[in-house]
Amino acid sequence: MITQPLHTQQCNHTGSDVCANRGPGHALQPIQARVASATPSKWVDGIVASVSTDGWIGIRLLEPQGATGLDVPDDGETVWVWNHNDLTEHLGAGQPVAVHALYNVLASGRSRISVIRL
Repeated sequence: MITQPLHTQQCNHTGSDVCANRGPGHALQPIQARVASATPSKWVDGIVASVSTDGWIGIRLLEPQGATGLDVPDDGETVWVWNHNDLTEHLGAGQPVAVHALYNVLASGRSRISVIRL
């Protein structure tokens, strides 16, 4: 059984439900997309293990620990990332993805999503 992190992310809301944050885990910035695509050797392949409505995505890495450049938690295989949006309609368990080890980007098909790595 995969359990998501106990951490919660705080977002700043203006007078509406729209989040005012522009940092990692929110809108993908153009420079973030460019530097991630300019460093293809830093992408790490994985399979979605879990997606929650509060933004947490568990990813089982396909490469050996230590070869990825990612900080891998105690279970040695699952990396947790977070995005402000509910991505349950776009990502599902078993879906192939890639995580950029330097620039906090999640790739799913042609989509690129800004994330925060736990």
